Amino acid sequence: MTAGEGVIQRSGQGKAHTQMLHGRIRCNGTGTIPPKINSKGRRKMASLNKVLLMGHLGKDPELRYTEAGKAVCNFSVATSGSWKDSDGNRQEKTEWHGIVVWGNQADFVQKYFQKGSAIFVEGRLQTRGWTDDQQVRRYVTEINASNIQFVGKKGEQTSIPSASAAQAPDHDPGPTEANTGEYDDDPIPF
Repeated sequence: MTAGEGVIQRSGQGKAHTQMLHGRIRCNGTGTIPPKINSKGRRKMASLNKVLLMGHLGKDPELRYTEAGKAVCNFSVATSGSWKDSDGNRQEKTEWHGIVVWGNQADFVQKYFQKGSAIFVEGRLQTRGWTDDQQVRRYVTEINASNIQFVGKKGEQTSIPSASAAQAPDHDPGPTEANTGEYDDDPIPF
């Protein structure tokens, strides 16, 4: 192989692995590239926690502030899917997703969105727990948004900026900083 070739050769079951990028071969002393191993001696698997939603707000956003003065906004987004059943009848199902937005994005959502607004949400799934007034442990899984954008016809909302991932929260919300997980369950979100 010559320097500068971008060759990656991999084969299984004990055969040598060679990786040549930018003219350098990467391998350990045995001629194989060692896999990443966790503390139990097993290979590590990559993980991904990413959610992309496009839907409509189910109710007006609720803006609150934490004791530290950080803005937090909660709202629900409805996504719908349709299909034909075995009898040829059209069926439709609506899924409701709880969304939490922090900081400048929370102010942005409260100012520009309302029930029925078309929205694009990018974020990650997060489950949190709390103990209610009756000392019952409760849990909710919601989407912690990192990017919020309008969805609509071109030119409809050109003067309104989008909230970006640069305004994403710098911490995970605790049970006292977010909502109780109750969302409007109207069958039609707009």
